[in-house]
Amino acid sequence: MVELLAPLPTVTITEAAGGRAAMAALDVAAASGQPCDVVLVDAALPALDGFELAARVGATPGLARHVVILLPTTQLTTGAERALSIGARYLALPVVWKTLADTLTTLTAGPGAPAQQTAGGRRVPHRPLRVLVVDDHVVNQAVVSAVLRKWGHAVATALDGQEAVDKAAAESFNLVLMDLQMPGMDGLQATRLIRARELSQALPRLPIVAMTARAMTEDRDQCREAGMDGFLSKPLNQPELFELLEVVGRQVGPADAEGDATADTGRPVLPLIADPDTRRHVIGLFLDTAPRQLQRLQRAVEADDAAVIAATAHALRGAMSNFAVADISHLEQLEELGREGRLTSAPATLARVEADIAALLTELRALQ
Repeated sequence: MVELLAPLPTVTITEAAGGRAAMAALDVAAASGQPCDVVLVDAALPALDGFELAARVGATPGLARHVVILLPTTQLTTGAERALSIGARYLALPVVWKTLADTLTTLTAGPGAPAQQTAGGRRVPHRPLRVLVVDDHVVNQAVVSAVLRKWGHAVATALDGQEAVDKAAAESFNLVLMDLQMPGMDGLQATRLIRARELSQALPRLPIVAMTARAMTEDRDQCREAGMDGFLSKPLNQPELFELLEVVGRQVGPADAEGDATADTGRPVLPLIADPDTRRHVIGLFLDTAPRQLQRLQRAVEADDAAVIAATAHALRGAMSNFAVADISHLEQLEELGREGRLTSAPATLARVEADIAALLTELRALQ
């Protein structure tokens, strides 16, 4: 890490061999009137790990401005959620120099930076936008919509591609967040129809950004070919989503944007499941929809319907990925079996999926 930071001429580095040593170094720096701007800490430190250190820094005013937790890729889903819940950023290991440099630049940007913060540290948007969220699962819709509304944006939703096309024609939006895999008309088909309408009627281009759990090169190529402007992986990374909204907001004229930009000045934006009101809402939606989707998956496995297996496993996986306690590995396997038409082991994999969903439902019911 020190070698990665070396090319940055304005960075002064202090090293510590562990979490406790880091806390001592932070105390000394703060006492001398030169608190650290950014703390880069390994999530897996012994005794005092990166999460506990971040929590202590957050609870001690003036100790450091930002903590960035370094996460192994195997812990990204749960680790990212936990990092954001205590007000920290995160980076995946191994860290790429450009990503590190961009993160440090964003964190240490002055008051003129596009992404502003309130006095309480909470990020507020450069300009409120009207956003259409397109996803066939109501849990995913609720998660993304709640984030956007917390940041002051106005939100409309659609459950499939056809509804998205109809709403884009009937209403004015600044941005569309489009799921790729949906029953009926998928996100790629919907995007092509929206682009065709724009071309035939000489309309301005509506930014459309893909949302998908499959961050493969071929997916990105298909998105570009269909006319999409960007690509976000699910579950959505909140800092990446915020920066996307900032880019769109800078391109929107004041007369083109509407919505209430007012945001409270409390703690930094938390991951959605950590927010009490949103958590209750999302948990309720999942408890209501997941059993029906599981039944559909069970019927598809009994009927050897590979297409329905893949589609339903994909939808369930996307919904479950919003919960840090969920194990989605067996759903990933079942989705892949459906895609490839290899159904011999589907019943055994389904049994594991049933156990995973039962465990998650039990966990969520306890939180209600």
